[in-house]
Amino acid sequence: MISLSTLFRLFGGRCFYCNCETWLPMAASRAKMKRRFGIATNAPGSAKAMEYRRATREHVVRVADGGTNGWRNLVLCCRFCNESRGTTPSDEYKAVVAAAIQAGLHPNHGAPLALPKKALRRARREIGMYGPEASHAN
Repeated sequence: MISLSTLFRLFGGRCFYCNCETWLPMAASRAKMKRRFGIATNAPGSAKAMEYRRATREHVVRVADGGTNGWRNLVLCCRFCNESRGTTPSDEYKAVVAAAIQAGLHPNHGAPLALPKKALRRARREIGMYGPEASHAN
């Protein structure tokens, strides 16, 4: 399996889905990255904002759906996109993320940190997509 630091270099530190700048905890301090992202050090929600931007390894085709751990099936993405994707296919999720960003609902693109999962469900409804996560009541 390709390492997270290698993926980080290959993708230029950018999320595959939302194109936000991510960070590697072992490569930079939280304080330095908060300054870089413009996040106030002791502001409410600042720790959550940093976690949402943390770089993660993501399978384009889920292993449960027959995907592999090979380099062609792995991408870099922010933690928010990785955890929010659920079972949605990669290409469909990119459309959901684009709609969420356009609607001001993605936390790594200026949206408030309060209700990210509900916000993504709302974005899915707005663009007419009803995946497994979107069918639950808010």
